[in-house]
Amino acid sequence: MYQSKIIFSNNDELVLSSDDVLIGVELCHDADEPFPSMSKTVTLEGSHHDGLIPSILSIVCQYPYFYGPDGIETIYNSSAIVKIENI
Repeated sequence: MYQSKIIFSNNDELVLSSDDVLIGVELCHDADEPFPSMSKTVTLEGSHHDGLIPSILSIVCQYPYFYGPDGIETIYNSSAIVKIENI
């Protein structure tokens, strides 16, 4: 099983494992006003050379916010990521 740790600018850490799911959150616009939308879903898959990092990056590079295994109870800011490391 692969694991990675995301470290945020406030020193919070998020540990992710193979088969965890990340969901991107983006701001959509309609005629009245902008609204948040849950978007792409990625199931984390490990790579022999790169661990979970490519799967994680497919969400955090594309969406300003995301949530993960804890569900919508916690939404993370992609731009607050300081480091992603395989553990």
